[in-house]
Amino acid sequence: MYKVHQYADASEFLNKTKASLEKHELVHTFPLWVSDLALADAATGQAKAQSYSAITKLDHTVESNNDDAVVVLAAVFYDGFMYISGGGMHEQPMVLDGALGDALDELIRGCPTNLHEIKRFHGYRPFLDQVAARWTTNCHEWKYESVWSYVLEKREGAHNVNWTDAMRAMAGRMEIATERDLPLLKTWIQHFMIDDGYFGPMSDAEAIAFCTKEIKARAAYIFHVDDVPVGTVYKRRVLRQGLSLGYVFTDRAHRRKGYGAAMVATMTRDMLENEDFQYVTLLMNGQRDPKANCIYHDIGYQLCGRLAFLVRAENTN
Repeated sequence: MYKVHQYADASEFLNKTKASLEKHELVHTFPLWVSDLALADAATGQAKAQSYSAITKLDHTVESNNDDAVVVLAAVFYDGFMYISGGGMHEQPMVLDGALGDALDELIRGCPTNLHEIKRFHGYRPFLDQVAARWTTNCHEWKYESVWSYVLEKREGAHNVNWTDAMRAMAGRMEIATERDLPLLKTWIQHFMIDDGYFGPMSDAEAIAFCTKEIKARAAYIFHVDDVPVGTVYKRRVLRQGLSLGYVFTDRAHRRKGYGAAMVATMTRDMLENEDFQYVTLLMNGQRDPKANCIYHDIGYQLCGRLAFLVRAENTN
């Protein structure tokens, strides 16, 4: 038995669904994360346009008075983006016909967010393809962009990070960035945006605002080798069981020395050992071969899915 829900706000959505979503936290990372973000924005008076929907299924295998125990699909809209989760992260399509298909159609019809408000759908393929095909009646106006998603999970209490002899011999350490590091971080995030090529250039004011916020949140880290700062990595999408690493950047003057791999390995180990997370994820440009010359794969990360963005054509370059 499937049931469609529309929630008033992020607080009600998380109150009703979080326990179920966290059982498969990796799959539902983005709805969980953006709902937390919405709560934080609301607390500072910066709330954006938003809506929260879900399809649940009665789970007869658990003892509960709540017939909404298992979330099959979550759809969270925030600030122009519709985050869809469900159906797993791998290449096996989910059967969306019969009662579940009817429930999805009901969710779409009842969603407070109109299609014209959605600039981008966000989720894992092929599940996103299936949902978006029902949601968008004018698919010729939409364009796919994608990235590869990697995960490294703690197993039997161990972090399972692969270390080379060169990495072990490297006198490298991670440190949380402070205000004194702002000029360096500003330069690095601007260079990252140029090198990455996806987001476009970042102005001085934007870079200062971004780095200041991340320093205050204690989310920006700097990798030092022999007491010289050589690169940076940021905590992203921190949840109860795991988190992501993002904006991984090695200073242009220190590349091709193995610092990037050592930095990611050190940060991953620290998150799994010292902060007791159960997994760490990373994203990589979807145009690249996910295994060829990939430092993430060499460190021990495993490919876990294709994260895709279905973007309105007028919002692409």
